[in-house]
Amino acid sequence: MSPDWKLLQAAWQQGAPPASTRALQANELRTLVAARYRREQRRVGNYVVGSVCWQAMVYAALSYLALRYRTDPSTLAYCGLGGLLYLPFTVVFVRQLRGYTRRYRADDVSSAAVQAHLGEQYEALRQFFRFKQRFDLLATPVTALVMVGLFIRLRWVPAFTTSPTPSLLLGGLIVGIFALALRWENQHQFAGPLQRLSALRQDLDASGTTG
Repeated sequence: MSPDWKLLQAAWQQGAPPASTRALQANELRTLVAARYRREQRRVGNYVVGSVCWQAMVYAALSYLALRYRTDPSTLAYCGLGGLLYLPFTVVFVRQLRGYTRRYRADDVSSAAVQAHLGEQYEALRQFFRFKQRFDLLATPVTALVMVGLFIRLRWVPAFTTSPTPSLLLGGLIVGIFALALRWENQHQFAGPLQRLSALRQDLDASGTTG
């Protein structure tokens, strides 16, 4: 529980202040909830924007390669595999997070509505995070396979049957980079916000303002 929240809650629980004071304190509580919640929205919103850009780049690159090498069945197969891999992620991404960055205003809803809204957003983010963790386990090695395969087809890397070492090193490098990036992303864009949203919901329950 944050220090600001403790101070406001203590002030709320001191005796029976006048109605004007109670209204002011209630507004302060809702304003504090809105500020804390918007910070988490911005963090997840940054991920949403970055993910949209990344997916657009992936689909654009695969489409370009498929069009340019449309007479090469192997290249088309790698491009198709990459597209099929990311398509389920895009579908779940849109379904779960399309409403997450919907603006929340503390001055036009009740405290009960705030709690309900936080619960909905927390559950949407939690479900998407669980799906993303499972997807990452599959997508990382498959993405490395697709990239190495395309590099071989483009003759940027020697054929695996001719010289396997460059392909193995490149694949290991891609997996390592993805693993490090995903670890940072999951902690800062999902695990952290989920913990803080959970704490915010507990603060709301403890404050007794949800009635």
